[in-house]
This record gives sequence, C-alpha cells and structure tokens, in this order.
Amino acid sequence: MNDPVLTLRWFLNCPEIDNLEFFGDEDCLGNPITGVNVIDNPEGVPWIKKNELVLTTGFIFYKDIALTKKLLKELHDVSCTALCIKIKRFTTPFLSFS
Repeated sequence: MNDPVLTLRWFLNCPEIDNLEFFGDEDCLGNPITGVNVIDNPEGVPWIKKNELVLTTGFIFYKDIALTKKLLKELHDVSCTALCIKIKRFTTPFLSFS
C-alpha cells in the first residue's frame, strides 16, 4: 500500500488547520513532510531531520536576532520542510516577515 506524500502545500490547505500564513518561496510548497518536530531550545536543532515540519512558539528567537539567524541557517542546512512559528507573543514586533 502506497500512502500519499504529504507536502507543505497540503498542510497549508488542510481545512482542519486554519489561520496560517505562508512566507517563503512558492517552490517550497511541494516539499514533502515526513515528520514533525517541536523546538523551543536552540540545542534541539541537531535532532531535526530532513523533510520535517518544525513547530515553535518562537521563544528561542525572543530578542536575539543573531541566534535567530543562526538557527534559521541550521534548519535550512538540514533541509527541514518548513518552520512554523506561533506569532504575536514572543515574535511581534521583534520578527518582521515583510
């Protein structure tokens, strides 16, 4: 039995999950999701695997732009599918997605 490949596009369009906004390159929408990981500790990045969807409250980015840049690069280097950040509490107005 072959299960369908879940993609970032599927996740963003899933009717059960609402109130999502996508900021990124549309070429990434076809990226597969093979797992989900949660990080709120900068030392958690080594456990992220390729094609995982990474969830965070954004606390690890709170008021530390250098750490934010470092972690975003590390997540890109391990080829995570996407980083999902719960915005407002720890990220606004610190992070700007414009």
